[in-house]
Amino acid sequence: MNSNKIIILSMCLFSLSSCLKDRRPSRDACIIVDKTTAKISELITISNCGSELPSEYVSPTIDWGDGNESTGQVGTHNYSTAGTYVIKLKLNGSFAGDVLEDVEESKVTQTVNIQ
Repeated sequence: MNSNKIIILSMCLFSLSSCLKDRRPSRDACIIVDKTTAKISELITISNCGSELPSEYVSPTIDWGDGNESTGQVGTHNYSTAGTYVIKLKLNGSFAGDVLEDVEESKVTQTVNIQ
């Protein structure tokens, strides 16, 4: 009798976790930059090329690759030093820890060269 309850409970938990994973929209997240090469102090603009993230993502941030971050899915930034920088969209929210597993790294990461 107890083994039947365990099997049923396991099936329910598996079904629930599958539903939660399927509703995570992170696979649609992506960013684009308006230019991949810029001069020092020239603005770089990041745009969201995917659908708007739902409210579960309470604080998406852009890591500009130079120690600075900004809140949101879109933004502008300029660099004070020449170099190559990797810009990354970071998703934070109720799915923290596994939120990016459905996202190709190339969709949420862009590289810019500052001259």
